[in-house]
Amino acid sequence: YIGMRLAVRSNVRVAAAAREATPGEGEPEKDLTTVSHRAMKIAFRTGGVVGMITVGLGLLGASCVVLVYAADAPKVLEGFGLGAALIAMFMRVGGGIFTKAADVGADLVGKVEQGIPEDDPRNAATIADNVGDNVGDCAGMAADLFESYAVTLVAALILGMAAFGDSGLAFPLMVPAIGVVTAMIGIFAVAPRRADRSGMTAINRGFFISAVVSLVLVAVAAYAYLPSSYAGLDGVTDEAITGHGGDPRVFALVAVAIGIVLAALIQQLTGYFTETKRRPVQDIGKSSLTGPATVVLAGVSIGLESAVYTALLIGLGVYGAFLLGGTSIMLALFAVALAGTGLLTTVGVIVAMDTFGPVSDNAQGIAE
Repeated sequence: YIGMRLAVRSNVRVAAAAREATPGEGEPEKDLTTVSHRAMKIAFRTGGVVGMITVGLGLLGASCVVLVYAADAPKVLEGFGLGAALIAMFMRVGGGIFTKAADVGADLVGKVEQGIPEDDPRNAATIADNVGDNVGDCAGMAADLFESYAVTLVAALILGMAAFGDSGLAFPLMVPAIGVVTAMIGIFAVAPRRADRSGMTAINRGFFISAVVSLVLVAVAAYAYLPSSYAGLDGVTDEAITGHGGDPRVFALVAVAIGIVLAALIQQLTGYFTETKRRPVQDIGKSSLTGPATVVLAGVSIGLESAVYTALLIGLGVYGAFLLGGTSIMLALFAVALAGTGLLTTVGVIVAMDTFGPVSDNAQGIAE
């Protein structure tokens, strides 16, 4: 609800900011770059608010359960994760179907049958298309990422209690809490510059600043909070863990670092397959010269190809985290969960990026 409300209110603000590029009668011409950068800031920071609400509510819910139920928190957290998954399924699937039905329907009626451009006010289905963007890409995506956030956090807390005892119930909450702070830094770091190759350059810069600061702060938290040996962990009864050699601080830091690096690699891979100046998108455009069938085939094949590389990266990340546990299965599973919390540190910026799309898209429709 909050995501859709913010998106609807900011659509008009972005369109009004972009409209300043068109001077009125007798007014001097304005710098297009400056105007476009201001409009982009408004759209992206709207997404940043949605991202902060998403991660804030997820962290608040999990923290309240831990504070209220203490030792029984792992059992209660299962219900918390299930509730988030149930609502996200309806929001994501229902919103996605509505979005594409409205989008394709508006294009069929407008472009194919009547020959009028997209987002033309003469096409009544344009309103449904704009609403669909908000439902699927704002509300649906935010609910989906909230579910992923909640479920990953729940898994880390349950496994952390078994592997690290009392420390394992608090440290997995510290990592996404650090992510909230660094996401705010990353969102405000998205400031377009004249030397940028495209708008994505500024967004990538904010993402990587957030990731690097997260890694540094997680290292500080690990060395400040966790003991220097597994024998120093309170509440751990498994002798395989208490007798394990090594430093739990290094274990936790490396596991979280794997998740953060994995998020950065997936973000770069996605950018390569979707940016207009890259080979995959240009190849799909060239395939349209031979007809619509080749466009569909090229698009599906490149989409499947991108999924293969993403799956390989995730598999390598999970395997690398699992190896950190050595001979202890519980430590290995907790390492995988900590890698997931490392991914969570970037959720705020990712939700901002997702919401930025429909906000700017609808602002273009309003301008039309």
